Amino acid sequence: MSWSVVTGKNEVLNGLEYHQCSETIIAVTDYILALGKRQDMEENDYDIDKCELFYVPKGTVVELYATTLHYTPITVKDSFKTICLLLRGTGDSCQRRGILKKKNKWFIAHKDNVEKVQAGDYPGLKGKMIRIKYLKEEENGNPDKVFMGWFYQCCPM
Repeated sequence: MSWSVVTGKNEVLNGLEYHQCSETIIAVTDYILALGKRQDMEENDYDIDKCELFYVPKGTVVELYATTLHYTPITVKDSFKTICLLLRGTGDSCQRRGILKKKNKWFIAHKDNVEKVQAGDYPGLKGKMIRIKYLKEEENGNPDKVFMGWFYQCCPM
């Protein structure tokens, strides 16, 4: 077993991955997780409309089975931070074959994820990319009254 701290800012679902083992994720901050079922893949393609979005509050522990498609958490506010546990060696380099990107890591990118596609990742995530953006508006100029929420949109990038 190995663990890593994953942090960052992300507002799009631009790829999906899966492993041949469960992955355990501990939420250090709130985040949104987009999930799909591996059995819904057709060959190496997946329809993004089949993904379900889940709000994961700080302190929650999530187990993703080997049949779960997932990728980088989506930021709720400012940034996200998680602790991920996987089998030792997952993510180590190996010879690429099909959508096998690294040891125990199968990955498909969205065609609009140019960086990943140009790096050789298969553009198998089909449909409009999902963007989730945290909104914050001050009411009547009073910084003590803040509207907070999320804006969900399917958008071409």
